[in-house]
This record gives sequence, structure tokens and C-alpha cells, in this order.
Amino acid sequence: PLSDRPGHRPVWMPPAYLRSAADIDGALELFIQGLDDATVFVLADHGGGGVYPRDHDLLHAANEHIPLVIAGRSTRRHCVLPEPVSILDVPPTVLWHLGVPIPNVYEGRVLRDAFLAASLGREVVAA
Repeated sequence: PLSDRPGHRPVWMPPAYLRSAADIDGALELFIQGLDDATVFVLADHGGGGVYPRDHDLLHAANEHIPLVIAGRSTRRHCVLPEPVSILDVPPTVLWHLGVPIPNVYEGRVLRDAFLAASLGREVVAA
């Protein structure tokens, strides 16, 4: 919400949005420093823009692919995933990371490339 409202202005990346994103980044840094053995997922509800000003509902890559940060001891630092990320990828990734079975009806993929090799091999098959 803090950056969502300025992010919906008719121009791309307005100064208010950038200030808000920097504030959020600083707050997350403080929050994450206080965690020992947690993994944090930070994401947006949609991608970065519409075909038309003020639009983020049309189907196109800028809307369908989200910004995502996954941070923690079991994650790869400064990792850029090879393929765009969809919000549908987050639930199966979280469940996989927790070792919980992933329902067969989930459409997203597990973002294994974001994790260190020691974290892999957690596959749990849904019943």
C-alpha cells in the first residue's frame, strides 16, 4: 500500500513511488537484520505497468511478471532468476521451502534457482 498508490500515477516510476520504495527497502533491511533463521518473501500483487496509463489489468508481460525478493540463509545472494516470475509461482515455492506437499492444482512453478543447493531435495508429493 505504501508504494502502490504512487505507483498507479500516469507516469512510470514517479518520484513519490521511488521515495516510497526506498523507505520500504530501508524498513525491510532493519526487519531482516533481526531475523535468525527465517526466509522472507517480498513481492508485489502485479507487475510494473499497463499498456495504457493507469491500467494494470490487461494481459501482457509487464503486468503478469512480478518483482520478487527472497532473502534468508537458504537463499542464493544476488540471484537473478533466468525466467520471469509470476505471482502463481510464490505459493508452490513457499510450500516447497517449508517441506509441505504442493497441491496438484497449483499452476505456478517452484523457484528452486533462488535457493542454495543445500536447500534442494525437499520434494514432497501431494496426496
